Amino acid sequence: MKKVLRWVVLGLAVFLLLSCTTDYARLFNNQRALRAEEDQFYFRIRNGRINPGMEFQDYSGINTIWMLNSPGESWITCSYDLQIDKGRFKVILISPAGEILNIVETSISGTRTINLLPGESRIRIVGARTTGKIDFYLETGPGIEEKRSPRFEIN
Repeated sequence: MKKVLRWVVLGLAVFLLLSCTTDYARLFNNQRALRAEEDQFYFRIRNGRINPGMEFQDYSGINTIWMLNSPGESWITCSYDLQIDKGRFKVILISPAGEILNIVETSISGTRTINLLPGESRIRIVGARTTGKIDFYLETGPGIEEKRSPRFEIN
């Protein structure tokens, strides 16, 4: 009887341990999670900050890096150099209306200007078991109040 009880307790412990882990990679295309206010992410290794550059290993999840408050119509210009060695990664903008715009999703360097509507927009990084490097710079138009996530402030 004691052996059976031990196996039941061990099985229950394993079940609880496995059910408590979160697979952040499943959030990559989850529209509801991408629009949500809260961040859900995991980095195994992260070196640096998003600006001027960050290297990372096994990043999964959704993480807000900038919040932009625009009193009227304005613009931002994003300059980026993205090098992904493994997994999937993208930088997105969530508009005040909840629309999702992909800024960059592949290993590429470039610049992109985006028109902003009045209200709060968010720039987020999204990954699914990603290893790579990103350099990302943001120039804001007139009147935009820019707030960086404390996790990604410039050193």
